[in-house]
Amino acid sequence: MKTGKIMSLRAVGVILIMSIVVLAAYYGLMYGTTSALAVGDFTVISPLEWILVLLGTRSLLPDLVIPGLAPIIVILVFGRILCGWLCPVGLSLEYSHIITQKKGSGALHRNIEMYAILIAVLGASLLFNFTMPYIFSPPGIIYRIVLSLVLQGIIGADIAILALIFVFDVFAIRHRRTWCNTICPLGSLISSLSIMNLVKPKVDKRQCLGPNCLICEKVC
Repeated sequence: MKTGKIMSLRAVGVILIMSIVVLAAYYGLMYGTTSALAVGDFTVISPLEWILVLLGTRSLLPDLVIPGLAPIIVILVFGRILCGWLCPVGLSLEYSHIITQKKGSGALHRNIEMYAILIAVLGASLLFNFTMPYIFSPPGIIYRIVLSLVLQGIIGADIAILALIFVFDVFAIRHRRTWCNTICPLGSLISSLSIMNLVKPKVDKRQCLGPNCLICEKVC
């Protein structure tokens, strides 16, 4: 499939999920955002939010064990499905770079900066009882803005955080989607957990043009 078709499918998927969340919240069928959702007796919480709450409260909350482990199991099996197919921020950043004709300056690698930021966020939660992890969840930011606008007719301070993400990413010179690949703590955590990804693409080393080719990685 061509990249354009894949991005179109991702856009349709994100819009569909956002619509379901808004309609379910409007009719009282679901509560929360993508950071933490409750549908009846079933609850699921973002892995980053779960870990930050555990560190901030310094206790293992029994009611959050299953809701916290469920997404982690999905990430172990399917990798960065949240970043690639469910996060509206990542998709929006890709389209913003198409509009501005910003090109990547190289292949995307896990780097020390992304883990340093993640460790700093986790450390802040542990040392300072910082229990507001929703600030670091781009999907949660988008969904809170949409829910607040649709259900209450107002836009809160989340719009400023979202604008800051886009401004930083657009002016970053390292590579495309700097926020997603370097700064986002949720993305860094998902990358760390997706090491055992069972559906991870395999590279045929026999067809590589050399150690610095990386064509397949750029396409991926």
